[in-house]
Amino acid sequence: MPKEKFDFPGYTFARLYSMKKERKPYIGARPSQKSIKRMTEAIHAQTDRNMGWMDAGEMANQLNRKLKGWANYFRLGPASKAYWFIDKHAATRIRRWLC
Repeated sequence: MPKEKFDFPGYTFARLYSMKKERKPYIGARPSQKSIKRMTEAIHAQTDRNMGWMDAGEMANQLNRKLKGWANYFRLGPASKAYWFIDKHAATRIRRWLC
């Protein structure tokens, strides 16, 4: 198993370990830090203070489209930690925007 990792269209390919008892290594893909950062920046821009003029329903629709597209692109491989992080960030930003 190679120890190096590399990024390729939004994914990081690296040595991962199975969650089973024997913890066997395998080469897997997960969302790269750069793509996670880019998505959090997009959420931040969408829920910025200067977007307060937007209707809440319209805001939710636009944000849902972005989040669904991102989640569908990264459904390959273990992405639950990235999904959790993006979900937490989006919930915080939406709460802030609504206030």
